[in-house]
Amino acid sequence: MAGEFKFQPNSSINKVALVISSGLTVKRRLTIAEGLTGNQIKNIIFSAPGLIGEVPNAFWREGTLLPETYFYSYGNTRLSIVNRMRENLDQELKKAWLTRPENSPLKSSAEAMVLASIIEKETAINTERSIISGVFHNRLRSGMRLQSDPTVVYSITMGRRLLKRALLKKDLNFDSPFNTYVHKGLPPNPICNPGVASIKAAIMPARTPYFYFVADGLGGHAFASTLKEHIRNVVNWRKKKRRAN
Repeated sequence: MAGEFKFQPNSSINKVALVISSGLTVKRRLTIAEGLTGNQIKNIIFSAPGLIGEVPNAFWREGTLLPETYFYSYGNTRLSIVNRMRENLDQELKKAWLTRPENSPLKSSAEAMVLASIIEKETAINTERSIISGVFHNRLRSGMRLQSDPTVVYSITMGRRLLKRALLKKDLNFDSPFNTYVHKGLPPNPICNPGVASIKAAIMPARTPYFYFVADGLGGHAFASTLKEHIRNVVNWRKKKRRAN
């Protein structure tokens, strides 16, 4: 029987035969983190030992692969892993979409994936996801631009590389359909591959009066209902940033 097996040291021929006849091959672990682009996931999968075969380029689009831990055996195909990621995403998205509120500004599950990808890049704090989603829902309903920095980063890199510098003020005017400082509404496609928590948050946002948020200098965000409050939060963040430097 073909496969990768694990044997105890000094195993007898009988024990080796027993392990092989059991068919219990070694299971390898492959963990895909939330928020990676399709190109980053491609690099991880093609670097995973024991996987073989090619994957069509169309399968690496953002927002089509569900990040989580996958198990596989030596000799499995890369396409089999990618197909599992695609199928798992479809299942989770269908379940989450059924929970959407009646007054949601999101017109389709595809739009939910776009918003989920932005939320994923905005915060890694679980308790903030639904609040940030609430901010974006409020902005979508009122016709305000989302003004999300991660969409600017994606506009510049298109997910093909890391932006190894801080965003500049001029970047906010970068002409791209993905730039939510320039264009109202959602970008045309997701900007990364979000996890289940961000997908659920995008579809079921927190009810919140907030329209603004900025980093709080402590790893999270400060939220505000008015521009005046937001400006105060920005000033506080800049003070903390200067002190840290």
